[in-house]
Amino acid sequence: MMAVSTIFLSLLLTASALKAPPLNLKSGEAWPWSEENSAPIETTKVSKEGNLEFTKKTKVSKCAKEKLKRQFSVKVPDDCKILPDFLATGKKKDIMTQKWAYHNITKEETWKTWHHSYKQNDFRLQQAMNKLMSGSQTEKVRVVTLGGSITWGHGCQTTQHWVKSLNKSLTSTYGSRVEVTNLAQPATTGAHVIANFARKQLKDPLTEADVIIVEYQYNELFTRDNIERQHDKLSFMLLNLPKKPAVLFFDLEGPPQYGRKWKGWGKLPPVEKSLHYNAAARFQIPIVWFADVEREMGFTVDWLAPTHPNCAAHEVFAKVVHDVFQSTMVNVCEHGVQGQDIVLPHMENEAWNRCVENRALQAHALDGQKSFPVKSAGDWSFKEDVPGKPGWIASEGSKKEIVFTALPIKFGGLTIQYLQTYENAGAITCKLEQAGTAREVKSMTLSGLWEECVSLESTSQFFDIPAGHYDLRCQSDGGKFKLTGLQTC
Repeated sequence: MMAVSTIFLSLLLTASALKAPPLNLKSGEAWPWSEENSAPIETTKVSKEGNLEFTKKTKVSKCAKEKLKRQFSVKVPDDCKILPDFLATGKKKDIMTQKWAYHNITKEETWKTWHHSYKQNDFRLQQAMNKLMSGSQTEKVRVVTLGGSITWGHGCQTTQHWVKSLNKSLTSTYGSRVEVTNLAQPATTGAHVIANFARKQLKDPLTEADVIIVEYQYNELFTRDNIERQHDKLSFMLLNLPKKPAVLFFDLEGPPQYGRKWKGWGKLPPVEKSLHYNAAARFQIPIVWFADVEREMGFTVDWLAPTHPNCAAHEVFAKVVHDVFQSTMVNVCEHGVQGQDIVLPHMENEAWNRCVENRALQAHALDGQKSFPVKSAGDWSFKEDVPGKPGWIASEGSKKEIVFTALPIKFGGLTIQYLQTYENAGAITCKLEQAGTAREVKSMTLSGLWEECVSLESTSQFFDIPAGHYDLRCQSDGGKFKLTGLQTC
């Protein structure tokens, strides 16, 4: 028995010795790096400035150097300034008494929301948290949130709103070094970002972001768009931004009557039911799946009628995202920035990406009436039928025509954005004509009415349009219709 134990211990020690050295290299420290089953090929060290330095002892390939740089060229702070704990409560059912009581949500419960079976990659999140803890006072860390009406603020517009709570937690610790920008817009999905990325209000903050949190899961339960393709586009577009930001999907499964029930999910579905799951696995993006906290707690958040959570739920949302940041900080402080960046698939030359990067026309109602090249509006009116939600509106009654003129086409694409809702909505027929003539090139009919009990901005597209200039002639069928955006490439 003693011999067996000795052999086991020897094997255990040998296995430990074969593990890669810890990655928390401090200034001046060095360790020999090697490929698997080979001798050390070069000694590296971290300079005082946090840069990776190579010695000249042994020649090493450029490929190996780049691989090593991606993995280890981040300075680990000597004095980690980690986010303090965030307190939030939720109702939890006692197993013994089956009674509900308020319970402080623990980090162990929130941890399970973003540690899933697929290979998620948090390398960029580690970099962002490391920058936040160790950067200079003049170097900002920018967090951007994308989403629909929940993240915009419907249901909770107090300081308890989850983005405001997260911002307060970050700025109270790091002051002006951290900046949180909320780009959420009611009634939108990820398609809104793809179509309107050229808008300065979107492009500038996203281009400078270190962390981007995406909350579109609930709205996208209702959309008729090609969700798989849309998620691939959005994931690539965000991950391929110049600053290489970390991207997180913050997914809410929605209230029982509109999410779990009609989708057949059952109560508290697993992360595999996330609409982002396939894209997240493909692009190794962490999903923060809120249902996991609800499952751990044995409770569901309170949703105001019909589709928005209340402020108490927002506090829990903020707690979950805060703990993702805090947990990553602790890991970076203990082990340094580990792993390596993801390798993105080659999508740069796909038609949709060329359109995103080469907008010929970018018009959206949020930018005002003058952003649209209108030739004649007829009885259409540019106005807000709901506060804060402008658009070109054909009122109910007779058929109404609007013409947009001289739309430039370079790469064959035209996108139309419009509202789909559950009552008092009609349809329009849009014809694309060569500018200055009545010759029709393409046409489509768009319905503003659907069966879902929500209102969302939808997109439809013309493809393979020959280069040139065109007029777009849209006529309503007598029902109310709201057009919110036009983009060409």
